[in-house]
Amino acid sequence: MWWNNRQSSDLEDDRKFATRRMALLYVAKMNSDSFCSHLQAAGSDWEQLSAGEGQHALNPNRPFDRGFLDLGDSVLDAYGRGIALLFAVHKTQRGTVYECAPRKIVTTSVRELETILGAPAVPSTGTGTSQTGCATAPHVGGPALAQAVRGGPPR
Repeated sequence: MWWNNRQSSDLEDDRKFATRRMALLYVAKMNSDSFCSHLQAAGSDWEQLSAGEGQHALNPNRPFDRGFLDLGDSVLDAYGRGIALLFAVHKTQRGTVYECAPRKIVTTSVRELETILGAPAVPSTGTGTSQTGCATAPHVGGPALAQAVRGGPPR
């Protein structure tokens, strides 16, 4: 987000999505909404500032609507980037531009979590309490782990 002709700006935390398509839809919607806010503040309408043809043409050349849900990923990607480019073309004084960038997220499988939870954290003295005073827990796994992963204690 920027203001004062891009001399001042803020970054916001990343939003994460389960699929690339979800991220592309979000970027297209948010950039469209941000551009519409700019149009309203400038007293302009979509047709005045969004080229229907030429170097900076958008396809589709309209604000985000439910019809975008049926568009392919490449069209959504081009649309989201195209809207962001319109902010630069029109040298807007303030606005928010969203972009999509893949991030690798390492996840832990249920089997790996079972191994981690089942490993003793501290050597046990056999009395149920370690030398540091921490209670030692029995092996966690099987049905108890499966239930915990699904959401809550066993019933």
